[in-house]
Amino acid sequence: MPIGKYSDFLFMFVSTMPKRMKLTFITLLCLFPCLVWAEAPQDSTEFYSKTYKDRNSGSFGKSHKLLSFSYGLPNTLVLQSKETGGYRDMSWFGPLIARMEFPIREEIGIAPQVSWYKVRFTDYVGGEDKASIFSFGTMGMYHFNKLIPSRKLDLYAGIGLQLEVGHVVWNVGRIKSNNLVTNGMIWQAGILGVVGARYYMGKAFAVFAEAGHPTDCYFDLGITFNLKK
Repeated sequence: MPIGKYSDFLFMFVSTMPKRMKLTFITLLCLFPCLVWAEAPQDSTEFYSKTYKDRNSGSFGKSHKLLSFSYGLPNTLVLQSKETGGYRDMSWFGPLIARMEFPIREEIGIAPQVSWYKVRFTDYVGGEDKASIFSFGTMGMYHFNKLIPSRKLDLYAGIGLQLEVGHVVWNVGRIKSNNLVTNGMIWQAGILGVVGARYYMGKAFAVFAEAGHPTDCYFDLGITFNLKK
């Protein structure tokens, strides 16, 4: 694909993001050169003298199996509810995200994940809405291990799909003398997309941060265990 078409696709992808997600995406992209400069070895001539196929910094590869746990913030459902108003109190927990990434090439992985969060909203007349949401998704990940000569720093980007399934208790009546309550299941599909940076503290343990849409949030912070063969 020509460079122009790559840039058109990137512009279209970023332009469809909500304002907060767009800001975080652009901020993390701007931070990437700083991270690369801080972690890349002073002499990378040998690395770049090899062909793309033969390069590998060691930050990702076919022997890697990455088990990650993270906490996402802010909760997008809570943000939407704050913007629309109508509630005097909100409480929530999560999303919590668990992900397992399997390599299919030296620089590409497939990463199924599951996430969960719960929310509780109370309005000004005592009505209460509650939800508990599970999400199941998969992303394809591209790692920059063939472009950046750093073993400790793993920069990557991913895109995929998720399916949300949840139980909702919706207080319809809002007035205690006519307190109608609706219970039900909801489901919806959505797009996942992240840019992330993982820093290895040792051979098998790393910390990471992501921005974009890892699930129902714009950021997530977590830890990774490398379960090598």
